[in-house]
Amino acid sequence: MFHFDSRLTVSADWRIATTWAVRQLKRAGFEVRRSFDLQVARAAHLDCSCPHHGSQRCDCQMVVFLVYAQQNPPATLVVHSRDGQTQFVLVDTPEQRPDPKFQAAIWRALDLREFVGQDDGTQTKVF
Repeated sequence: MFHFDSRLTVSADWRIATTWAVRQLKRAGFEVRRSFDLQVARAAHLDCSCPHHGSQRCDCQMVVFLVYAQQNPPATLVVHSRDGQTQFVLVDTPEQRPDPKFQAAIWRALDLREFVGQDDGTQTKVF
């Protein structure tokens, strides 16, 4: 059974939110690698429709990042976005349970007080 530690949702486009997140994680000294991109994966499947929007044209995105730190196996950070909302979750399963200190350091790096997402010149709301 999967457990996702939902800790962060921002009212921002995925491009803005993931650019910010990767920058913050790198500033904290982590190595970040993108391991999956939904839009790239579905590009080869032209007849694929969105389960949320019911059409082929949608703004949904899912990106998976592997976050590395010295002496720790990578943590998996899943980013899911649709309708202008972007959620960040860390995967926590028996097979992949991040060290609690490593997990806390990731969330500290993603401190919302540092988030200034700008879209059309307005500050993004965070909830």
